[in-house]
Amino acid sequence: FMLYEVVAVNETGIEGESYLVDGETYPTSSPMSEAPGTNPEQLMGLALATCFNATLHAVLKERGLEPESRVQVTVQLHQDEDNKEYYFTLDLEAAVDKIDLQEAKEIVEVAHKRCPVAKIVGNYEGMTVKTVPFN
Repeated sequence: FMLYEVVAVNETGIEGESYLVDGETYPTSSPMSEAPGTNPEQLMGLALATCFNATLHAVLKERGLEPESRVQVTVQLHQDEDNKEYYFTLDLEAAVDKIDLQEAKEIVEVAHKRCPVAKIVGNYEGMTVKTVPFN
């Protein structure tokens, strides 16, 4: 059963705005532009980092652990030299405090399988998931 729905709309392309029906409006601009506004790279990074860390917190709580973690996602825009098409790479680093790195890796793996945004990304060859020490 459905728990939540949002309708996002863009009518202007990258230079303009996107909005949520019955919600906020967000100015948009190309990452190569000086114009203010957010871009798909930023939104993708925020969506993945937020959802992944929320899932990580749920897995930690299920195991009776305090949810102290950090997820950092680096999104890069690339252009294929042959056909000039654009593509993203997503490099996710997850860190969990107060447990050893091996246990953290196991928990991050579970979160990766359960995170709804990570499921959308799927087995995308341009995505990496790495567990790092919490600093």
